[in-house]
Amino acid sequence: MPSNYWSCSKFADWIRGTPSLKSGTVKEWNEWEKKAKEKKVRYWLAEAALDGVQRFLYWPIDRLFAVRYYIENRRKGKGKSRAGAFISLF
Repeated sequence: MPSNYWSCSKFADWIRGTPSLKSGTVKEWNEWEKKAKEKKVRYWLAEAALDGVQRFLYWPIDRLFAVRYYIENRRKGKGKSRAGAFISLF
């Protein structure tokens, strides 16, 4: 699981053509989203495509971390696992 998402970056703001808010009320966020969605393709590229590319590129390392944490938890005796829990990591 990434610690930051590419769809929240300055690059995504540039692709989207609408800088995201640093903070705001629900009303402000709704207005920003409506304005950003006016550029349909750019909004999709910044919100969905960037996250998809990030998930694809980070998949191997995410799986390695999942296996590492599984092994560490088993070794420490924490988290009694069910049969097949290791397989569910993939």
